[in-house]
Amino acid sequence: MFETPDRSAPVAASPAAASPLPADPDGLLDVIEFCEREVARLHAVQLRAMAALEAARRGTRLAEFVPDEVSLAIRISPNAARDRMWVAQQLSTRLPATLAALESGGLDYYRARCVVEATARLPDQDQVAAVEARVLPRAPEQSAPQLRAALRRAVLAADPAGGEARHHRARAQRRVERRPDEDGMACLWVYGPADGITALYTALDGVARTKLRDPEEARTLGHLRTDTLLELGRAICDAGGLAGIPLAGRRRARPHLHVTVGADTLLGVSDEPGWLAGYGPIPASMARRIAQDATWRRILTDPPTGSLLDYAADTHDPGVVLAGHVIARDQDCRFPTCTVPAEYCDLDHTIAHPDGPTTAGNLGPPAGVTTAPNKPGSTSTNTTPASSPGPPPPAANTKSAHPHSPHHIKRLRPPRAA
Repeated sequence: MFETPDRSAPVAASPAAASPLPADPDGLLDVIEFCEREVARLHAVQLRAMAALEAARRGTRLAEFVPDEVSLAIRISPNAARDRMWVAQQLSTRLPATLAALESGGLDYYRARCVVEATARLPDQDQVAAVEARVLPRAPEQSAPQLRAALRRAVLAADPAGGEARHHRARAQRRVERRPDEDGMACLWVYGPADGITALYTALDGVARTKLRDPEEARTLGHLRTDTLLELGRAICDAGGLAGIPLAGRRRARPHLHVTVGADTLLGVSDEPGWLAGYGPIPASMARRIAQDATWRRILTDPPTGSLLDYAADTHDPGVVLAGHVIARDQDCRFPTCTVPAEYCDLDHTIAHPDGPTTAGNLGPPAGVTTAPNKPGSTSTNTTPASSPGPPPPAANTKSAHPHSPHHIKRLRPPRAA
């Protein structure tokens, strides 16, 4: 349907590009500033052209393919083209003053986009105009973070009732999420009310700065903030609770870090990685460090195969020992694409009880509900906001009560070998 434009013809250099650069630093700064303004002006022209193209195609059979045409023309992905088309439409129809500031070179594309995003939630055009009138006079002299802060204030002032309603909806999405990263590291992403997050950060920062006063302290302030939070988590685990609230256990077992590691690795004979439940493989050095302050449970394996030996129970529900054995063996959900730690799954019989025995060979962590429910019988649903501060949040992940069960899924991962 679309023909790729011919890009083989050389593009003529502009006179400014052909001119020699000045030798003095002040002159070079002038060139840098001039180029930034010219780039902003060209962005404005491009956005106007995108909006005009969308209007020209409207009502024709090619209307829905405009983002694809733009994608081919400027070599960006279709999603990126749709995003830029949206910015163009917003600037052309709702934010004429912002588009004019971009066209004059007073704002760059990124800061203009900040205005678009901040005002997109305002339903009334008069409110949008009030925000522009309030922030644009100072915007050329502000950095993007300063402009975003000014925009938040202006949006709340223009629509206080809407701001309260949006805050109420956003507050209902508060959550903490864990994300594995490379090299034995991970991220903890917290989304919550600004006052609570600020209080938490203030506490971590205050403790970290006190520790930094120690002349022998070699860690940076960033290290100390992080270590303080991690130490708090370990202290709660060691105490078994916080402020009189005990940690909820599963299968009558106290919550704990579950690490599987070979004896050769512990002895330093091998550097085979360990396995941290809920995370995955960890370096041998980390496994040894955890082992220095841990309670270990020995699990026997079959010498020829290395597989964990079987345990059995006479009842439908496995006991603590059998359940712990299955969790240690499988480590996470046996549904092929699920990585939920096994300790958060309901152990299920492959062959339904009582026809099938309650043994390790007939039990596995695929379950009817693999996410920790908010309330008994409910599932946990996560939705990631479109724009969130801090490290990149986990991808939007909605887990419904899909039955990760041998009775519904014919091909499951086999039990993990030791």
